[in-house]
Amino acid sequence: MNNVEIRQIFYDKNTYRVIKSPAIPLDNTTGPRDWFEFWPILKFLYNNELNSSYHYGFFSPKFQEKTGYSINEVMDIVKKNNENDLIIFSHSWELLSYYKNPWEYGETVHPGIIDETQKFLNHAGININLNNFITSCKDSFYSNYVVANKKYWDNWVKLSLCFYNYTKLSTSKINFLNTHHDRKNNYPLKVFIQERLPSILLAIERYKTANFVKNYNDIKWNFKKTPQNIEKLKSCDFYKEQFIKKGKKVEYLSKFEKIKKTVLLENLWFNFMTSKPFLIKKFIAFLNLLTQGRLQESFEKKRNNEYLNRLN
Repeated sequence: MNNVEIRQIFYDKNTYRVIKSPAIPLDNTTGPRDWFEFWPILKFLYNNELNSSYHYGFFSPKFQEKTGYSINEVMDIVKKNNENDLIIFSHSWELLSYYKNPWEYGETVHPGIIDETQKFLNHAGININLNNFITSCKDSFYSNYVVANKKYWDNWVKLSLCFYNYTKLSTSKINFLNTHHDRKNNYPLKVFIQERLPSILLAIERYKTANFVKNYNDIKWNFKKTPQNIEKLKSCDFYKEQFIKKGKKVEYLSKFEKIKKTVLLENLWFNFMTSKPFLIKKFIAFLNLLTQGRLQESFEKKRNNEYLNRLN
């Protein structure tokens, strides 16, 4: 018996055409653009009673591109692991492993996300300090890439409605805060808070979870892509998971912090250059040529020191 339902969100004809069975189309052609995938998921769950014997997933059009998994592969994995409340399909596993939690990384690309999320948590009476919060790949994920049971989704709706209502309060400025993403500066900060809220759910209530990564060698961010470095990143996640599972013993957190400092970073110059307008990029490249690469060397040294200082 098929007790798994995967819905794939579409925004227009192009994103509708790529949906193939067994995925079920989920319409977001008329949803508010400032909430992205959050809106159709919340709308569906609010209007439909879930079956307690089923697992449900709600994926964006980029699911396979980001995770490497096809919908058929997801269905097979969920059926074989349906004793879990949540089956997580991790993308950017290296970020989830390297940073203490999704907010620590978020602060490097969406400044202010920790402060704004903490305001919401305080408002909701959730006793979590994001500066000390530890998560692992077993209890954090991006983009709502999870297939989960009724227990999880019912609680997700409660927390999501709480956050949605919070954004409507006159005392909250969050609806007016934008951030940089995908080379644009007008993305609502609230959507990047929302996609991180499952980590809060998994911290305040016990769930049985399993996480899957299609290819650990597929690292897209600022880490050197060597076998040794990949193993170090896996170790970061392992020690955080042990810290959570074994009574938050400081020894595991110390091991995590120690090995984290040995992870090698790269691509700092490339990412810096690609973020600049063409004329500025051309001028900086010319200066770097004049200095025989010393400008790039100095920049990368400075940025690496910034990373290390943030760890201390």
